[in-house]
Amino acid sequence: MLDYTKLHKIELAYILVRLNDHSSLAAYNFFQQINTFEEVMECSQIAGQYDFHLKVATTCSKSFYVFFETKLKAMAMVGKTFTYYVLAEHKREAALKLS
Repeated sequence: MLDYTKLHKIELAYILVRLNDHSSLAAYNFFQQINTFEEVMECSQIAGQYDFHLKVATTCSKSFYVFFETKLKAMAMVGKTFTYYVLAEHKREAALKLS
């Protein structure tokens, strides 16, 4: 597991994304484009009011703003977003323990 704080990616945010179009093709096009953004650490398709959950790592609030405005919100398929910043990580696991 990489320690992204040592890679100078120290600001984490989670973004919920609702697409304008909820078709399978729109979802596919979204995650294909999201995969090209180096700031996106994780992308999960979810059920509920939003379609995707993103984990985003940037170096500072300004670089987050640039990512959000010039990449994410610039995508015509993105409708509504909800962002929350991570203040501190208290636990992070990469492996599932099987008993």
